Amino acid sequence: MNDAQLLDKEEAITTHYRDFLSEVQEAFNRHCEAIKLEATKKLEAIPESDQAARQQIIDDQKNQLDRTLAELRQLLNAKAVELRTQLEEIANLRDQEDFNVDEELAVFGSSEQKKAA
Repeated sequence: MNDAQLLDKEEAITTHYRDFLSEVQEAFNRHCEAIKLEATKKLEAIPESDQAARQQIIDDQKNQLDRTLAELRQLLNAKAVELRTQLEEIANLRDQEDFNVDEELAVFGSSEQKKAA
């Protein structure tokens, strides 16, 4: 792969990751809002005098949000590892390509020196 192809591949990977992050953020926000709305509706149905039941709803909401956050972190960590692996592969290909070019220049340079001698 030449440098332009590697650059295109790198750009495609970063664009895909950026799009993925936007989608995940939107889904995360929608999910959190749904949890909040559900808790609000439950709280509206319970009298303020029933503090134990109200506290249970708030605790349940917190647990749901904590699970959601844990899932988000897990998803983002997995995707970051995938992204890092893909970008490292591109960097390795670039290094290999640079090494091959240096090697060819060295061979070319030594053959030119032999001709001059």
